[in-house]
Amino acid sequence: MPVPTAAQTGQLAVALLATWLLARECRLRRSSRSGARAASGRALPVLVVLGAAAYVNFGALHQGRFVHIWDTYHHYIGAKYFPELGYDALYQCTAVADAEAGLRPEVARRTMTDLRTNERAHTLDVLLHPEICKRRFTAARWAEFVHDVAWFRERVTPTTWGRMQRDHGYNATPVWNAVGHVLTRIAPASELQIACLVLLDPLLLAAALLLLLRCFGWRVCAVAAVVLGTFYPGQFSWTGGAFLRFDWLFCAVAGLCALRTGRPALGGAAFATAALLRLFPAAMLVGPALAAMVQLVRRRRCDRAHLHLLAGAAVAGAVALPPALIISGERSSGFVDNTVKHAGATFTNHMGLPTLLAYRPDSTVRRLREGGTRDLWPRFREARRDALRQTRPVILAAGLALLVLLGVAGQRLAPWRTAALSLLLLPALLELTCYYYAFAAALAVLAERRPAAGLALCGTCAASMLVALGLFPRVGLDEGYIALSVVTILGLAATAVLALRKRTAPDADDAECADEPDRVLRTRLSRAAGAGSTGERGSSGEGAPAEPKASASPSWGQSAGPSSVGPENRRQASP
Repeated sequence: MPVPTAAQTGQLAVALLATWLLARECRLRRSSRSGARAASGRALPVLVVLGAAAYVNFGALHQGRFVHIWDTYHHYIGAKYFPELGYDALYQCTAVADAEAGLRPEVARRTMTDLRTNERAHTLDVLLHPEICKRRFTAARWAEFVHDVAWFRERVTPTTWGRMQRDHGYNATPVWNAVGHVLTRIAPASELQIACLVLLDPLLLAAALLLLLRCFGWRVCAVAAVVLGTFYPGQFSWTGGAFLRFDWLFCAVAGLCALRTGRPALGGAAFATAALLRLFPAAMLVGPALAAMVQLVRRRRCDRAHLHLLAGAAVAGAVALPPALIISGERSSGFVDNTVKHAGATFTNHMGLPTLLAYRPDSTVRRLREGGTRDLWPRFREARRDALRQTRPVILAAGLALLVLLGVAGQRLAPWRTAALSLLLLPALLELTCYYYAFAAALAVLAERRPAAGLALCGTCAASMLVALGLFPRVGLDEGYIALSVVTILGLAATAVLALRKRTAPDADDAECADEPDRVLRTRLSRAAGAGSTGERGSSGEGAPAEPKASASPSWGQSAGPSSVGPENRRQASP
């Protein structure tokens, strides 16, 4: 899905500018020059605006159109008619609706994906027995379905419409499906309704950036905006202008902000909601859960913050799931089987350590095509699956090592840091499609007190754009995304290392996980907060995170909470 070259060049420029500004900030901090934060901080709002502009391809959008017809068709039709279609009948019933609209000859010539097996199939059997599909609907619902399918079909070329029927269908979770079903049933498909639905994502992304600004400061907000706008795997061309494709990211960011401001139960509920919407954000609960387990083993007790976080997640799951199953109907029972089937599919835009380790130069799409291989795609899928089976022990070992590191590091880190670092489990263990790597925007929170972590993230974005500009025109998608996997894994690993680097003075909120009784800890934090409120300067950290100031936005490098560290002590504590 190409992006205009001019837009790609602009995105690269924004990523390089952000990388340069953060590198300059790190250099000024090391030299302890006065005014470093103020000088750098003035550029941060500009970076936020540039990141937002880069996200929408500087106004180019989808070749001048905001709505992503391909993606919105799958999620709008799939959610609205889920009681009739389930997970396996979207393309079949679309073929019947097209035939009834007078397009039977065109439909008879095209192929589609059989969503029961994810294999290519012909439409002839469907056209010979249209009653199999139509009996799923009442007469009124079938008329609505035909109208809505026509709305999407009329907005793309016949070639594109045929390609859309060879995608991988609708695979939403029961909770997302329940939300989508309620929203789409308000009215028939129209310009106004679709525009309102696809505007939900920009609003959620803007709200996420505002939350980061309020809770973490300008630097984190700017880094997140740059990642959203310039990180090639998650760019606008894949899921921008679509229907609720970033709700999970908003919930993930909201959970981190809730933890940062001392609301662990709310944070756990937000993480659980993100997981119920897209499954993989459940990784954010793994780190805090491991930290709690280690504390129970070592001390026979665990911090209240971890308990509240996990309890909030459990309550959110118990509250959200039953209504979702009721709204989705009996066909939601097929979600597990559909997820297993979908997880076994092979995509050229997969990314992650499994994808990288499964790379075999002689079985790429380009090499198979050059060799005149018959049944190219079945051969490609088979070769990729064989390679994945061979590399499974290495992947499991890497995942186990990362889990151990999270459990150990969680003893000295605040829960929000542990939750953010848990996102590294995703590239280590899973093959995610490229656009879900937008989760890297949530890792921007690690740059709150570690500018070098933000530098690594922005550098990763710049490197991803260089790969896209230099490599993608010459290789297949699968090879391009393998190269992006290398860049992303190295960049995210560097971000984690720099975020975990020790400082000369400990952070007060990291002390929340220390081996001290809660009573002593509360006394220490309250004294620090009291000293900060009276203008006294201390040297033990940046204050308690649970009492953020509402009267002023954090400046460059400052946390959202009150601080007991003066400017000179802040410079000493800087990496």
